[in-house]
Amino acid sequence: MTKTLSAQDKAALLESVSLFRDFQWKELCDVAFFMKYQKTMAGSYLVKEGDTGASLAVLLEGVVTIIKRSPYGRDVQLGDIHKGQVVGEMSMLDGEPRSASLYAQTNLKLLVLPRAEMDVLLKHDPPLGAKLLAALARILSVRLRKATGQLARVGHGFFPSP
Repeated sequence: MTKTLSAQDKAALLESVSLFRDFQWKELCDVAFFMKYQKTMAGSYLVKEGDTGASLAVLLEGVVTIIKRSPYGRDVQLGDIHKGQVVGEMSMLDGEPRSASLYAQTNLKLLVLPRAEMDVLLKHDPPLGAKLLAALARILSVRLRKATGQLARVGHGFFPSP
C-alpha cells in the first residue's frame, strides 16, 4: 500500500536517519523527491533471498528480521533492522540478487529508493548523488567491519596463526 507524501514530508522523516546526517535540508528534499512511501504488513516478506531487486529502503517504523539460507537449507536469523536503518542497499548498488530475505516482524513504514530513480538523481545532480553514494559506502564499511569481527570470533581457534 502506498501513500503520497510531499518531498518535504519525506525529507522531514529522513532528518533523523543516520545515513543522511550530513545532508542539508534542500539535499534531503531533493533525495526525498525520488523516494516512494510504502507500508508493509507484519508477517510478510519485504524481499526474498535470490530475488532480483534494485532498491533500498529506509525503515521509518517497525522491525525487520534478516534471514539467510544456510548451505544446509536452514534459515538463519542474522539480526534485526530497526527504525532509521537502511536495507537493500547492496542490490540497489550492484544489481545482484538479494543476498538475504527481509521479514516484517511488525507493520512497516518505509521510504524506498529504486535504482532507476537513483540513476536519475545521479544524472540530475551528480554532487548530491555522489554524496549519497559516499554515505552508503560508509554504512557498508561499518557492516563489513562488523561482519569481519564476527567471523574472527567464530573462527577463533580454527585457523592457524601466520
